[in-house]
Amino acid sequence: MGKWFKSGSPWIWMTGGAVSISLIAVLGLLLLIAWRGLSYFWPADVYEWQLEDNKGVKSTLIGEIYDREEVPTERLVSAGHTFTQDPGEFVTRYLVKTGNREFVGLDFRWILATDIVSRTQPADIAKLERTKNGNFYGYPIAVIEDGKRLALNSDTEIETSLVSHIERAVEISDQALDLQKSDIGAINYQIERLRLKQRGYELDGELTDARKADIKAQIDQLNKDYLVLEKDLFALRDKAARDSVVIRDMRGQEVILKLDSILDVSYVNHMSIFQKVGHWFVGIGRFINDDPREANTEGGVFPAIFGTVFMVMLMAVIVTPFGVVAAIYLHEYAKKGHY
Repeated sequence: MGKWFKSGSPWIWMTGGAVSISLIAVLGLLLLIAWRGLSYFWPADVYEWQLEDNKGVKSTLIGEIYDREEVPTERLVSAGHTFTQDPGEFVTRYLVKTGNREFVGLDFRWILATDIVSRTQPADIAKLERTKNGNFYGYPIAVIEDGKRLALNSDTEIETSLVSHIERAVEISDQALDLQKSDIGAINYQIERLRLKQRGYELDGELTDARKADIKAQIDQLNKDYLVLEKDLFALRDKAARDSVVIRDMRGQEVILKLDSILDVSYVNHMSIFQKVGHWFVGIGRFINDDPREANTEGGVFPAIFGTVFMVMLMAVIVTPFGVVAAIYLHEYAKKGHY
């Protein structure tokens, strides 16, 4: 045993074991992060609850379950909650994403299991993903096309019509966004460049009447082009906002939503496993490719990914020549000590 220790083999095995454990820990952490992150895009079931609180007030709630926890009954009683029956030592409560922010006020709400009278998963509940105010949950009951309510006789017809009209609105909105970012953005850039050019002439004392008139003529022409493109942009926006959907929310009221603010609709409760997998991939793709919205709480992370990749490539371009020069110098010209 003494010879074995002196040979250094135990330390080699200990080092190898420590490295292996570290690699397993890092891999496990990455898998945990991937699991928790990617599971976010999986389409969760949408429930409808019938609730009755400790004061006898009845209400309806529609949303997705995001979390659940066991709360000590004593803590709830000390907070002023009363129970008609003994709930036991702990009470389960659910964190529900309710959406419908303009009517409810908050995206999430805690509900106690003791307040739940019933819970169902209606197949005709839809989840609408919007460009602002978060998701909207409810029952689509009609589609309005150019001010006229379409005659749709079944939930299937409503779903098919709604999907096609949303796809149309999204396509037109994308055209308007491309016009705004490309052509209109280019004109704004050119106008700013001309303004800075004129300011540069002023600072250098070289702003002659001829140069000033030439810059003004160019800006006037750009403004004329801008007005034409602006008219096209407003036309596209009006075209995208042509249609609407009538949806009944958790309050039992009919709400009209413009389709130009809706990105997608999904009837999660009657999706097959293959449809859910496809929806999952689409969600990941949008997260990677889309811009953030709603103060970075929704949308995608494309600008962050692009900025990171661009920064790494830029640093590589800058640092690599210095690294090569330093390596050549150290290998060929630097003095080597003798020991």
